[in-house]
Amino acid sequence: MVNAGIAGVFRGSGRVGDAVLVGEERLAGLGLEDDSALTLPDGAHLCDRASASSELLEGCTRLALPVVRGLTVATVTTSDATAARLVARYEPDVETMEGFAVLRAAQAARVPALEVRGISNYVGDRSKSEWNFSAGRGALLAVLGDVLDCVGVASPSGKSGA
Repeated sequence: MVNAGIAGVFRGSGRVGDAVLVGEERLAGLGLEDDSALTLPDGAHLCDRASASSELLEGCTRLALPVVRGLTVATVTTSDATAARLVARYEPDVETMEGFAVLRAAQAARVPALEVRGISNYVGDRSKSEWNFSAGRGALLAVLGDVLDCVGVASPSGKSGA
């Protein structure tokens, strides 16, 4: 499975118009706000991390794309203060909206998955975020065929790496 889309980048972790692979996703805001232990019945636990398939990431090594840490949020970050708080707590490189859910579902189903993103904006103050959907989409489309070839999926051009 390949999850492809755009993402915001935390300042210092990349630039608008870059393409990246996401090696790990964290889910923001799950659990207790103060990070103390949450005791659930019957030994159940919350899962707030999901990883891309190491085999698929390895298969894309020749592309020399940065492998970054993602943070899935339910609300787009619109202030520099919130961006700084998220960086301090989770150490992410990019902000996504569904990356964790896709990688976690794939892990639960034992389906190898990979996440590729084109960077469309900086995370934080929207007046300074330099939104550029075209640059993000362009970066994604520039690498997507090669990523699909690397993982053995038929690319949009009809070629397959399998």
